[in-house]
Amino acid sequence: MLLKERKDVIAKALIISLVIQMIGFVAVAILASALGEDIPLILLFVFLPIVNTITTLPISISGLGIREGAFVVLLGLIGISREMATSLSLAWFFSVFIGSLPGLAAYIRHTNKPRID
Repeated sequence: MLLKERKDVIAKALIISLVIQMIGFVAVAILASALGEDIPLILLFVFLPIVNTITTLPISISGLGIREGAFVVLLGLIGISREMATSLSLAWFFSVFIGSLPGLAAYIRHTNKPRID
């Protein structure tokens, strides 16, 4: 059966991806609040997809530098200082990095199993 015929699988994937994106928006809003900035969530709905898209360009390692520049430019439009935008971007990057470590451990554990042929 082709995937396009499995509407239930497509719907579940879409819902999960939307939930994950929402978590990202809320995480950045919480980080901004912790750093003393009040960035409206609606603006994050506009800015973060742009930042994520720019970050995927294969011109840096893991988007470092590119992400920070995008944050500085976009958040500068609403009056956030360069220092705050850079701090927020790095805080977001490192929170995602730390949150991904358990997945890295599971990946390493899974890929290092000896194969029985």
